[in-house]
Amino acid sequence: MTKKELAIASYCNTAWAPHLAALILLIIDNCQKKDILFHFFVLDIQLTDTDRQMLKTIVSIKREKASIEFLTIDNHLVRRTDQELSKVANARILLPALLKNQSTEKILYLDCDMIALEDISELWAVDFSGHVISAVEDASFHHPSIEVDLPIKTLLCFDSGAIVVDVLKWNQLGITKKVLENIKRYPNKLECHDQEALNVVLYNQWYRLHSKWNVQTYILNKTKRHPTFIGEKEYREARKRPYIIHYSGQPKPWQPAFQHPSKNYYELYTTQVKSLLRLLENLVG
Repeated sequence: MTKKELAIASYCNTAWAPHLAALILLIIDNCQKKDILFHFFVLDIQLTDTDRQMLKTIVSIKREKASIEFLTIDNHLVRRTDQELSKVANARILLPALLKNQSTEKILYLDCDMIALEDISELWAVDFSGHVISAVEDASFHHPSIEVDLPIKTLLCFDSGAIVVDVLKWNQLGITKKVLENIKRYPNKLECHDQEALNVVLYNQWYRLHSKWNVQTYILNKTKRHPTFIGEKEYREARKRPYIIHYSGQPKPWQPAFQHPSKNYYELYTTQVKSLLRLLENLVG
């Protein structure tokens, strides 16, 4: 049976490796479709050999449903500026450029501080043709397009923690270059360089997804209300049945200060990751 390959990418360093392992396991386990093969691209930010082996091991357990590949960010892809971004911040900006010579047409980028509770393969059925990406509105309602004085103002801003990218269209329009140029142009106005610069460039080229696909901490904790009735209704739906929970901001669910009930989801799968790794160690030993 020919399988449909779905590409997913995340940046990862040693600190984030256990959390990415949990996310990968969740994504695989929540998809029951037999014709789907997930291909995970890991943007390697100084992972150790042990980290890579752990991630490979988790995927190998589910090898009939997933594969994994590690990508490195070449320094020549980034022009040096007075405030050069870290490789972590560059990761999602450079991702489509890294895939230019591959057959990947559409890819889902996910931050590591997320857990997937539903079948995310449904995202590939969303038609966002005419747009470069699809994403969820930023629940903090921070609008960088206004701060940097774009000629066209917008009250909509997306959270870049979960974005589906049309790789071909992104590269054709030179989005990576434009984003990096805006970071250089507004070094003192963009607090979260990559997300804000992405919004500046893509302010009219993104398709809005339901909030259930990126249930940010603001939504979970009811920290902020949506300014519209329809938006608030969507928040209620997202809290009732979240597809992807994004532990944005601080604290994180692996820190003692985090007390929201959604911590249980995270702990369940990190425990499974540890159990699987122990089992494999015993079998090998």
